[in-house]
Formats: sequence, structure tokens, C-alpha cells
Amino acid sequence: MKRFLRLVAPQLARRGIRGRLPPVETPDLIRVERNHPKQLLIELQDPQQIAPIVSFINAKLNGWRVPWYGPPVGQVYLLLYKNGEPTANFYVGPWFFGRDYGEFLSQRATEQEVARLEQILGVPIVEIIESARPK
Repeated sequence: MKRFLRLVAPQLARRGIRGRLPPVETPDLIRVERNHPKQLLIELQDPQQIAPIVSFINAKLNGWRVPWYGPPVGQVYLLLYKNGEPTANFYVGPWFFGRDYGEFLSQRATEQEVARLEQILGVPIVEIIESARPK
């Protein structure tokens, strides 16, 4: 048992480390997709629509980590592109936001934060999350 703990404890400790991510670059395209079933919800190219989304994401630079139990899977993904190339992502689940940055990182999200992102996007995020929960 001690040998197992010596091998596993460092991996679990690394997963719990909190970190700061760099801000996302302003994209020229954001694709908002439902994860399951896979569905394009909206594509945004208007800089006036993109700016508040980037501000929302960049207001959440601290507190990212990989939970000890592994990364959660989002239900709604924002895929950011610049000149046709993917630059970043941001995703939403029932109680978290996620970003992939070398690892699958997440942080807690309040109902109010999810509702705010829903308002900015004009996409029914809460409804999608609720429909994905096991019944």
C-alpha cells in the first residue's frame, strides 16, 4: 500500500494544482457547439458580438486545475479561430467552465455565471446542460 501511495500521490497532487492561464487572443470566428448530440448552435464573426465573449473568458484567468478525479466533459463548447486556425476553446458544464491548455483544465462556475454567458451568447446553455443530466 505504501508503495502504491508513493507512486500515485504525486500524480494526484499535480492534478490539484491551481494555475493561471494566459488571456485568449481575440478571434475572428467563434463556433458554439453542443457536445452531445454534436450540433453547431451558432457561428459568430461580428467583432461586437465576439468582444464580450472574449472579455468573459479573460475575466477567468485564475483558479484553473485538473480535478483529482479527472477532467469533466462540457456540454457546450466555444471554439475560437483566428485566420482559419484554432486558437483556444472554452466549455461549459453544469457546475464548471473548462479550457484546454496543455491539459484539460476546469474551474467551478456558479449558476449566475452560466446564465451570464448564456445571455451574452444568446444560446440556451442551461437548457442544454439540463437535458444532458441523467434522469
